Formats: sequence, C-alpha cells, structure tokens
Amino acid sequence: MNFAFTKEEENFRQEVRGFIEKEMPSDYLSEFMMVGLDEDTMSFTRSMAKKLADKGWLTMSWPEEYGGQGRPPMEQVVYWEECAYYGVPGIDMGVGGIMWIGPSLMLFGTDGQKKEHLSKLARGECFWFYTILCEKG
Repeated sequence: MNFAFTKEEENFRQEVRGFIEKEMPSDYLSEFMMVGLDEDTMSFTRSMAKKLADKGWLTMSWPEEYGGQGRPPMEQVVYWEECAYYGVPGIDMGVGGIMWIGPSLMLFGTDGQKKEHLSKLARGECFWFYTILCEKG
C-alpha cells in the first residue's frame, strides 16, 4: 500500500506554496506573535481570506451548490498542511466558520440559513467569532 501523495496532489501543493510565498510577509508569524490580533493583523487576515476565497480554496471540498468546488478531500489536506506550516491567517473564517459552521449548516441548517451564510463564508465575507463579523457592501 502506497501512502504517498499523488503527482497531482504534489503539484497542487506547489501551487499553494507559491501563492503563500507570494502573498505572505516572510516575518508574519514573528510579527503576529509580538503584536497579537490588532486592527492591522485582522485587516491582513480578512484580505488573505478574501484572496483564498477568490482562488476557491477556502471551501474547495464543499459541494458546488454551497459555493465549493467539490474537490477531493486530499487536496483540502494538502492545502491545510501548507497553510498551517506558513501560519496563513483566515483559512477558517474565524472560529470554525469553514470547518464547523459551514458543514453543520449544510447538514442541519434551514434553507434560509444555508442561503444566508454559506455563500458569504465561501466568498470570504463573514468571520465567525462570538458574534458574526461580515464585510459591508
């Protein structure tokens, strides 16, 4: 049994890594550890989430009907590995927006809740904390 990533998955890894290296400041993690979550880091987090959403990566394994691409779960694993390694902010749209809230709404939400929240998450517009923070406009 071969547990290695496929050539396609490794190619995707290189694509994600290239994007991150282009978009992330090299000193982001050390700067974030010194400053914490202030207005500048939150602004950068929102901008990164938007860029990831524009590429379709935030919700890549979600069904297309909910703003995803229906891509294989292993591509999601590769994406999360690279984002975790580089400390990319915004990949979960707050506290579990992409990994918990979205999938829970898909399974248990009303049609109105799905319509209101899933597309905003997929577009990188709403962060889920103790309160929901959405982009205006």
